[in-house]
This record gives sequence, C-alpha cells and structure tokens, in this order.
Amino acid sequence: MRRANRSHNPRPSRLPKGEEPPGRPRLQSTGEGPAVTRAVEAPEEGRAVVTAFTWTQFALCRDGYLSPQDADYLIDYFFRYMHPMYPLVDHKYCNIANRAQFATEEAFLCTTVLAITSRYAWHQASAFSARATEVHGALYRHVQSELQRCLWGSGPERYSEARTLSIIESIMLIVEWRPRSMDMITPPKDIVGDYALEQYGYAAAPTTADVSLESHVRTAWDAFKAVNITSWRLLCTAVNLADEIGLHSAITKLQHTPSQARHARVQEFLVSLVWERSFRLGRRCQLSHPADGSKAIANAPDGQFLNNILESRMELYRLTRLIENTLYPSARQTADLIARGNYQTAVDDFSGLLAAWKTRFDRVKASSPPLAKHLEIMWQGTRAFLYSISLRALLRERSLPPSRLESGNNGNGQGARPPPRMLQMDQSSRQDHHMAEEWLQASESAIGVALELHREGLLRLAPLNVLYHVIAASLAVLKAERLPLRTTTADPRHLLTQLVRALEDSSVDDAHFSARYAACLESMMGCLEEDRRRCVGRAHGGPADDAAAANSSSLDGGGGDPTGIAIPGFETPFGVFEGASHDHLSFLDCNNEDWSRWLSF
Repeated sequence: MRRANRSHNPRPSRLPKGEEPPGRPRLQSTGEGPAVTRAVEAPEEGRAVVTAFTWTQFALCRDGYLSPQDADYLIDYFFRYMHPMYPLVDHKYCNIANRAQFATEEAFLCTTVLAITSRYAWHQASAFSARATEVHGALYRHVQSELQRCLWGSGPERYSEARTLSIIESIMLIVEWRPRSMDMITPPKDIVGDYALEQYGYAAAPTTADVSLESHVRTAWDAFKAVNITSWRLLCTAVNLADEIGLHSAITKLQHTPSQARHARVQEFLVSLVWERSFRLGRRCQLSHPADGSKAIANAPDGQFLNNILESRMELYRLTRLIENTLYPSARQTADLIARGNYQTAVDDFSGLLAAWKTRFDRVKASSPPLAKHLEIMWQGTRAFLYSISLRALLRERSLPPSRLESGNNGNGQGARPPPRMLQMDQSSRQDHHMAEEWLQASESAIGVALELHREGLLRLAPLNVLYHVIAASLAVLKAERLPLRTTTADPRHLLTQLVRALEDSSVDDAHFSARYAACLESMMGCLEEDRRRCVGRAHGGPADDAAAANSSSLDGGGGDPTGIAIPGFETPFGVFEGASHDHLSFLDCNNEDWSRWLSF
C-alpha cells in the first residue's frame, strides 16, 4: 500500500486573531521535514513532548493514511476544544497517558474522532486544503467501511460489548459533528447505475419565483429536514445496538464502576440525542431517561469535576421533556389547553423550576466553561420553548384565526380581511403579552451566548444541537418582528446581522451547516425588510402607495389599508402584515402535528 509522503503532510494552521481558542497548543517543527509538526503543550502547563510511539500500532498510521504527528495533533485538538462541549467520550482519554489505550482498544472510536476533527482542525490550511480534504475523506470512508461491516455481519462473528459501545458513541459523534460528505448532495450524474434514482429525491429541487418570507422559511426547513432525517436513521441503528447489549438493563444494577459509568453516560446522551431529533422531526420519542442513570454518572470515578455539571445537564433534559409532555403533547391538546385558559398556571410553575435549575447550575458551571455555555444556550432555548405557547394564544385572540385566513382566500390572491378590533387587554391577555416578551428575551439571550462563543473561537466547534437552538432563537426574533410582538424600541436587525456574520465566520467549509443557515437567515432578513418598507408605505403613503401595495400580490397577498388588531404600546398595528394572509402566517400556524415548523427546525 502506498505510504504517505511526509513532506506533503499539512501544517495545521492557527485561527485568525480574536478567534483562536484559549490554550491552543503551539506548533513546533520536529526537524523531520518542513511541514511535519507536533502539538506541544505550553511550558507553563508542564506537558512533555508527544512522541510518535503512541501511534505506531494504529492501523491508519501504520498503513500510511495518516502520519503519527497528524494523528496526535487531531486527537489533542478534539479533547481540548470539541470534547468539553459534548463530553460523551470517556474523560480518561483526555489524559495523554491513556492515548495509547485509546488508539489500540478503541480503534473504531478513535478513527471516528480523527475523521470528524479533521474537518474542523485544518479548515484554514489553504496551502494544504486538497491534502486536508483528502485526509478527511479517507478517514470518513474508513469509518463507513467499519460500520457497514458491523451492520452487514462481515466483521467478527460477535462484537464485544466494549466494541459495540464504541460504535454507538461513534454514531452519536457523527450526528453532532457531521463529516463533510454528509452535508453534500450527490448530483444525479455521479450516481452509478441504470435505474432512475432521480425519482427518489436525487433530482434538483424545483425552482420557484416566490420570494416571500414563507418561501424562505420553507426552503430552510426543507434543507435541514434532510439533516435531521439522516441523523434519525443513524440513531435508530445506535438504539438497536444499545438494545442488543442490554444497555438500559445494565444501568439499573447501579454498580459504580468505570464500566457502569460508561454505560450510564452513553445511555443518557443517547436518549437525549434521540429525543432532540425526534422533536425536530415532529415525532414522539419512545425512549425514556433511565431513572438511576444520574446516580451512576454522578459517582463516576473518571472526570469527577464534571459530575455536577453533567448532573445539571440531565436535570435540564428531563425538565424540557416534562414541559413538552405537559404543554405540547399534540397540537390539538395544546389548542384545548389554550381554549380552557389553564396553561398559564403550568407556565408559571415551570418557570419557577427553570429558575431554580439556573440557580443550582450557576454554582457548578465554572467546572467546564465550554459545556456551561452549551447548557446556557439550551436553558434559554427551553425558556423560549416554554413561553412560545403565548404566541399561539395571541394568534387565537385575533378576530379570525390563521386557519380562517387561509379559508377566506377568494382564489385571486385577495385574502378576506378580518374586521378591525382592539385587543381586549384583560388579565389573561396581559399575561400572554408578558410571556411573549419573555419568549423573545430568552431567544435574544440565546443568540447573545452564541455570539460569546464566537468571540472565544468556539462556535465553529459547537455540536449541531447548539446551532439548532441558535436557529430556533433567530426564528423567534423574526416571528416577533413579523407579527410584531415587540414592545421595546430595540432593533433586532443588528443582532441578527451579527449572528449571520458569526455563522459565516464559523463555517469550516461551504457545505457546513452554519454557512447554509447564514445564507437562509440573510435571505429571510432581506424579505422582512422589504415587507417593512411596504408596510410603511401603505400606512403613511397616499393613494399611489396603496395602489403599489395592491399590485404586489406576490408578497402582500392583498390590498387595502392595513386594518387589524392594534395592541397598546405598539406604534405599528397588529395587522402590519395583515395583507399577507396565509403566505405570511402559515409558518406560525400549529394546526398540525409538525411542531418543528413553528418552534424550530
């Protein structure tokens, strides 16, 4: 087999100033070649130089796919900057003394870590971009090959429990840090075979002249639904493998050993990840969190300083699922809760539980700042999730609900205009508006924490779940501007523009999730700004402006003056985008089981 030429190994480049993670290891030449580098700890931390002996028995290094220096750099990079944000892998491997064990006893998991890290660590190495892409592709193909051997039974007759756990962990890492090829769409011409595979979804997406906000939201949602479906299918395999080795039954024994702690950690992270993807696909998660899993993890002998913050993570997931089961079991049941008016008490109770969780979390978050930022974003997202029921309640208070707006369309683009009515600001309505403000504030705070991660150079290394919460937060801000629901004079466009730039800067390549959503968000912001100008023209302009607005049926869906419900405290009437009818409000309608359409992607 062809050996790798060391003179062509890429030098991992540093991040630009202001984006470099703190404590980044210095790169020192080994004297073996101009481009061969070795990760060396800063002298003040007292770490010895890493030798290549650790990787001499690793198959990919032995066969020339990867140099020992590159492998050491990538593993060190992962455990320094990526692992703290999603501490799934056994924490003992953060210790350099255990790297040889990681490379030999956890070869499949080690290869997966190398594959996903190679996409992020060398994204700035322009002089070696071809080589870096080649290394990343080769590593990922090796992971795919090993996974297929497991699924198709062409590997060992019986995989050990430890090896099966490695496969489960590898799948979860791939779901959270997707390899580049998983984000690429295979062109029909590159598909080998004589069958018309295009009819099964490989054909190019149909183009449309629709440039409304609804069309941009639908385009973004359709694009990322494919990401969630891929993750869902991979996680189904992981769940089956976990069932095969009796993962859940093993946890209930409560034997506080390193093996038991690993079982509990994998089960906890797996259930949480399956629930997240299930929710974003509008499906019910049938897995439940183990009742005693928190005890097993909290008593883990490895990484004891993480025990408290991991326990906080588990509490937050259970609280979020309790909110879902109570307030959002289905669209019909949520509508019934709103109609009866007994949802506000539940919201107040959950708000107190979330505040109590935050108090406990603040006492332990210093043990792992990157994970703490991750959990803070999730906490803000959970608050927004809790208060988002107020959005549906406010829409219900309209003189005509969104479903009537759609049915009232007369077929020529002219939506039926609900009669003007002032919103009755009774106690229930005031509480709904207060919850809507909390919903918006939580969403903006989540974006603010994400921008802090970007300034620290860690947003581009964040797992996919962090980006999902940021996406949901940005959509909430857009929805608040669209209705509008904002009582303050603060302009969110600057915040969203900052987020777009942060997502663009955090993209490791053109196919990265951040780059794709940044483009979608910028398009939605442009559409919203265009509608804002139309609204101002219709509200303050003369007959000519009204005529121009009436002609713009593709965006406004109708003409006339913008009558609607006026909310005290808003300079703009509630019907600011009233002419949009179904096109402007359907993405806010939750009269179906697909909650991901209006809560998040």
